[in-house]
Amino acid sequence: MVEIRRQNAGKTPTKYGIVTKGLKPRYKKVLNENPVIKKYSDDDRFIQAIFRIEDEKIRLSHLQRPFVHPVSKEIYTFECIKDSYKIFNWECAYCKIPIQSRIDRFSPDNFTCEKCYKYYIKDSKKINQRIIESSLSFTEKCKRMMIDNQKSFLKYLKKNEK
Repeated sequence: MVEIRRQNAGKTPTKYGIVTKGLKPRYKKVLNENPVIKKYSDDDRFIQAIFRIEDEKIRLSHLQRPFVHPVSKEIYTFECIKDSYKIFNWECAYCKIPIQSRIDRFSPDNFTCEKCYKYYIKDSKKINQRIIESSLSFTEKCKRMMIDNQKSFLKYLKKNEK
C-alpha cells in the first residue's frame, strides 16, 4: 500500500497537492500524465485504486515483454519462454518417433504422435498399457532431470559459498 502524503505548494515537489518525492517513478508518471486525477485528487481511495491498477498493468506486461530464449537464442515473450520449459523431447508410445510432450499433461495424446493417436486412441474409451508405461517412464525421466538440476544447483551454491 502506498502512503499518500499531502502538502500545499512549496519547495517539496507536489502534483495536485500530493507529495511526489517518495513515490515510485511509475506513480509520478501516472499523476503527471492524467489530468482527470486533478478532479478526484483529494480522495485517497481513488488514488490508491489508480496506483493498484498501474501495478497490475506492470505485472501483466512483464509476461508480454520480449526476451531472448537462452537455448535457441530467438526472441519470444517471457510467457512463451516459461511455457517452453514444460515441453520435453519424448517418443511416441506406439511407433517410437520423436515427439514433444508436456510435463503438466498426462492425457494419452501427450504420449503419442498425431497419426497413432487418430488410429489407436481417438475413439477408444480404454487406455492401452503402452500409454501407461510411456507416461510412467516419462515421469521418471522428469524426476531424474529435476534431481540432477537440483544437484547441479546445490553444487553451484557450495562452490560459490566461499
